[in-house]
Amino acid sequence: MSNQSNPNEFPASHGTETTSPRYLTAPKICHNPNCSFQTHEPLHRCPKCGRPIWTTNQFRLISSVLIPCGLFFCALGGGLIYIVARADSTFKGGEAMSIFILGIFGVILALGLVVLVTGLWQVIFGRVNRRLIYILLTFLLVLLIIVGVGRLILELLVS
Repeated sequence: MSNQSNPNEFPASHGTETTSPRYLTAPKICHNPNCSFQTHEPLHRCPKCGRPIWTTNQFRLISSVLIPCGLFFCALGGGLIYIVARADSTFKGGEAMSIFILGIFGVILALGLVVLVTGLWQVIFGRVNRRLIYILLTFLLVLLIIVGVGRLILELLVS
């Protein structure tokens, strides 16, 4: 009898049956974008960074919350753009104010699209995409900059 273990089986030292094939159990992954530790071991915390380790299906379930959030922001941004564009004759602000408001609503729409794409990516592939997270954070930063700097510019133009 050989001492070599089958790569599709768990080691006997972890309290599971040695006949349990690995492909029947989902891998547990640390979804910290800086760590990305993967294991088939029954761990609850990542040994590298200390964050919780989830199975791919658990992560997909948690990530599925991003999809309705993205749809909400898309509907909100798109709806507000539509309303403001149609209410051109009743708007009392100037052209600069109109462009500023449409820009904010455009960023909200773009944020919704990025959140939606990020949620779909994570549900389909069951893992984090670092680039999409950076794009999402960039849109949040751009939205804050537009609101802060745009408000300051409008106040300078009005006074």
